[in-house]
Amino acid sequence: MPRSKQPMVVEKASIEAFYQAEWNRELSEMSRVSFTDEGEVSIDCNLEPHQQTLIFTAGRVATFTRWPFDKIDNATCTSTAMALAGFKSTATAGCPESACCVFCGKEMLFEENDDPWKEHIEHTRFCPFVELDRKKESDWTVEDYLRLKAGLIATDILRQNREDLEKFRNGVDEIRQAIKEKIRD
Repeated sequence: MPRSKQPMVVEKASIEAFYQAEWNRELSEMSRVSFTDEGEVSIDCNLEPHQQTLIFTAGRVATFTRWPFDKIDNATCTSTAMALAGFKSTATAGCPESACCVFCGKEMLFEENDDPWKEHIEHTRFCPFVELDRKKESDWTVEDYLRLKAGLIATDILRQNREDLEKFRNGVDEIRQAIKEKIRD
């Protein structure tokens, strides 16, 4: 049955309550969300605990255990600056200056005087974290958090797909080699 097109007159408090109820309903449908009587929100999603912490700066800073530029005086590309720009460390022994944005998956190599924010903006077509334009975590809305969480999940799925594809290709190569050896025999 079609809705009436007559405008409804409601008080501001009713509108705010309506929007809050809508947010709660939408959140509950997107992931398992619970609301306490004190107004706290608990979001249970499909991320591992270590991935959940990467949403926040402190979790990303913790990944930079041996960042080479932290020990250089006046370096602008510190682990804190990297984490504030959305990056986690992906450093290896052979490539200690590597980092990846946890929200868009952009992996880059850095130099001591790089500005992580500037580099991120210049080298990323789309990133939900960059779109927040350095908004403080304490000022994030639920929508901001959910967009970042979606970016983190999407990046993790893409990473897993790349790993699975590489395993598949390696398996195909092994089978191809085994067939060639059987043909030679």
